[in-house]
Amino acid sequence: ATLAAVVGFDLPDHAAGDSFNQLALLQGGKSSRSSLVHNTSKNHYAIRQGNWVLVDAPSGAVTKVPAWFDEQFDYPKNPHPAALYDLSRDLAQRRNLYADNPGKVEELRELLRQVRTRDRTRP
Repeated sequence: ATLAAVVGFDLPDHAAGDSFNQLALLQGGKSSRSSLVHNTSKNHYAIRQGNWVLVDAPSGAVTKVPAWFDEQFDYPKNPHPAALYDLSRDLAQRRNLYADNPGKVEELRELLRQVRTRDRTRP
């Protein structure tokens, strides 16, 4: 959608379901996205909205991180079925807020469910 905007092409409504026009962002403005879905493995998703990230996977990560990495960089074990982080306070994603913020977890899970049901992120 960004490249289409650059060249002045109008995308049809059915095209580029996950593409947002980010031309304003490239020109120093704000992003046109309110959320971003990450999917790197079948049925394992993460969603970011504002400063919040929900990694909706049992370990808080899809791929197993080597034990030495967690030890060396002081990452605690995740006892929860998912992980929730506030990037404004924890950019390194060390403090899982899953148990402390069940409302935010449900809000982000519902947003993720809506995106997956629509099978696109762009309205």
